[in-house]
Amino acid sequence: MSAGCLTHRDIANQDRRREELANLRLQRPLSEAELREEEQLENRLAMRVWRAQQRETEARLKEAA
Repeated sequence: MSAGCLTHRDIANQDRRREELANLRLQRPLSEAELREEEQLENRLAMRVWRAQQRETEARLKEAA
């Protein structure tokens, strides 16, 4: 699965897993593997947000042209 082809289900699964890890963090320290997974999920979220912002900026620039 490439980052550019995420389905709504993929995104929902990533969001759900981030929530699970956040809840686990409240109960106990996360393992090294969980910390790595959490970091990957946070990076993926940041990239999704950045891509959405890029699309909005490109759309505004096209409208202004």
